[in-house]
Order: sequence, then structure tokens, then C-alpha cells
Amino acid sequence: MLIAHDAQSSPPAATHAAQWPLVVTLYLLLAVPGIPALLIIVLLLWQSWLPAELLSLLNPRYLQTPAPILLHAGTGVLFFLTVPLQFSARLRQRAPRWHRNSGRVALGSGLLMAASGVWMHHTLTPADLGPRYVGLWALSLCIIGCFSMAFYRVCQRRFVAHQRWMCRGLAAVLATLSGLLLELIAALTLGQLDGWQTAVSAWQHDYARLLALSLNLLILEAYWRRQTTPELHVASQHELT
Repeated sequence: MLIAHDAQSSPPAATHAAQWPLVVTLYLLLAVPGIPALLIIVLLLWQSWLPAELLSLLNPRYLQTPAPILLHAGTGVLFFLTVPLQFSARLRQRAPRWHRNSGRVALGSGLLMAASGVWMHHTLTPADLGPRYVGLWALSLCIIGCFSMAFYRVCQRRFVAHQRWMCRGLAAVLATLSGLLLELIAALTLGQLDGWQTAVSAWQHDYARLLALSLNLLILEAYWRRQTTPELHVASQHELT
């Protein structure tokens, strides 16, 4: 019964017109890491023809071991270009084949982006195996798990569950931006207190990413719970009458 219900129910989304602000917002958010990733790709691939001034913008280690950086940046750019349009109901209904094919690209790039993030860490900072490394593994496994479940659910034709797992995976990806926001807030508040700069800096390095991941997922689940509670209340009232 649940599978049939998921397959036939429309997703808990707003109207088509109301979804475009969401798509634009996702593009703006993902552009923060996406555009620098594109710049890194250009600098690495065309370094022979570029002036030294431009190459100085790169971490020198990128030039020594470009493979993991190119994989991580390349899949990040693909993810940035394809994922936001997956949340457009109009495109999903008018161009279902395009939605399916671009969705495969989005899922594949998300999985490779998460896995290559761990590879890049081992390449650039192999000695850093403390809490920050644990947070990276937690983030990468969460992204891989969510997008794997999204693929599994769409194969079952459980489209509502598929969309929710896609949202969870996207929330995990955006934890990198939330971590930067948390770092900025901590630096502007606690970091300004005497004697706190070192502690705040260490906290930012070790735990900001993990805390941002937890907060993003908790906020998403709380939003869904708030959205579904009125529906459950109305359903229970109908049952009583």
C-alpha cells in the first residue's frame, strides 16, 4: 500500500511558479563552491598557457597532484549545474526524459564528489586524521548514503521518498556552506573575546563541518514534520467524524 501510494502521489511541493525561487536560490548557493571549482579546473588544465600570476592563486600542491582535485572540482561543477533543476516540477513534467538523464548525472556526480573529497584530503593533508577527518568521513558517507537511497527509491517508483532523500543529500552537500557561516559567526562573536581566538579557531577546524551537517539535517526534518502535522491532524478529524 505504501509503495502504491508513493508512486501515485504528487510530491509535497509548492506550485510551479513558487518553485523557481527555490531553483534560483539553489543555483546561488551552489555557485559559491561551484564557480571557484570551475576556475580551478581551468587553471589546472591550461597551466602551460597561463601566466604565473594566475597560477599563484592555486595551492602549489594542486599542481603536484592534480588528479583528485580535478575529479572533485569536475564532479562539483556537474552537481552545481544539474541538481537545482531537479527541483523544478515544470521541467519534471514537461521533459521527463531530460529530468531522468540529468538526474543520473546529478546523482553520479554527487557520489563521486563525496568520495573524491576524502581522496583529496589524503592527498593534500594526509597527517590530519583528527576530528576534522572524522567530520569529513561523516559528511561524505551521509551524502553517499542519501543519494544512494534516492536512486534506490526512484527505482522502486517511490517518488515522494526519492525526493526526500534527494533533499537530505542536498542538505548534506550544503553543510560545507553552513560550516563557513558557523565559522564566520564564531569568529565575529566568541573570536573577538580575549583568550578565545585559539579555542574558536581550533573548534572551527575540527567541528564546524560536523555541526553544520547535523543542523542542516535537523532543520530539514523539523520543516517536514511541521508541514505534515496539519495534514495528519485533518486526517484524524475526518476519521473521528
